[in-house]
Amino acid sequence: MPPIHFLDDLVELVSNHLSRGDLSAAATALVSAPVPDVAVLLERLPAREAGVAFRLLPKDEAMTVFERMDAPAQREVVA
Repeated sequence: MPPIHFLDDLVELVSNHLSRGDLSAAATALVSAPVPDVAVLLERLPAREAGVAFRLLPKDEAMTVFERMDAPAQREVVA
């Protein structure tokens, strides 16, 4: 697992892109990160942002990320 500050920076970056409505930049940040990091990122984002971010992932990657998430986080991203 990467250092915590990397994940904190990634969460902040994706959150900022989402709050500005820059879905393309958020998607680019998500697909450039390793799958395990994306799973942790989605668990750290607020539920609404996590749901949007999850839907930005390519289908195959989303499936892999979903399988790595814990059950409560899985429910949040598909709600």
